[in-house]
Amino acid sequence: LPEQTNVYISLSDALGRTINVIKDEYLMDGKHSFDVATSGLPQGIYYVNVRTNTSNLVEKLLIVE
Repeated sequence: LPEQTNVYISLSDALGRTINVIKDEYLMDGKHSFDVATSGLPQGIYYVNVRTNTSNLVEKLLIVE
């Protein structure tokens, strides 16, 4: 993160329904990492949504067995 900001990270299914909120907190600037728990989820396409005060990023996640 280039600056300290509120960060909201969630996992959504292909229909846009939120499956899990991974992180919803205020973070300092710098590098951060997070884990996405996929155990128990069926195969398919999911989306990781990363939202801050100034940007929004969506990455596709494909779960296969």
